[in-house]
Amino acid sequence: MSTQIITTGVHHIRLIVTDPFRSRDFYTSMLNFTVAAELPPGFVLTNGKILLGMTSPWDESQALPNDRFSPNRVGLDQWNPSVPGHFSRYLPVHFAVVVNEAVIV
Repeated sequence: MSTQIITTGVHHIRLIVTDPFRSRDFYTSMLNFTVAAELPPGFVLTNGKILLGMTSPWDESQALPNDRFSPNRVGLDQWNPSVPGHFSRYLPVHFAVVVNEAVIV
């Protein structure tokens, strides 16, 4: 009997963002995601295949001031959705994110 768990794909990703409203607006206007749930202070979006959660830092007093992407920080390095055609060349730059590994669920 195998003890391996077979995964079938990504169920959801949660991003800690500086501005959940701006992030929601980007994903819904540019990438055709829809709001599946509003969970203050953030949102859960879907494109029909995955759920994408976004919220501000859980304890903003512990957030790094002016935090930006760093390839040297532990956590999620990139989140790149598949898109058709010429748009795909822009995504690695625009979607580079880092999330503390403790909040990826």
